[in-house]
Amino acid sequence: AVRKLVVEDFPAIVAQDSFGGNIFEEGVKKYRKVSY
Repeated sequence: AVRKLVVEDFPAIVAQDSFGGNIFEEGVKKYRKVSY
């Protein structure tokens, strides 16, 4: 268990939304083009 966690100057890119969606995967699906 974590009792105390102090974080300072921690730049981060978050790719999960509050509903569990993955922004990276959704972005790829949205703009992917398949050529046959």
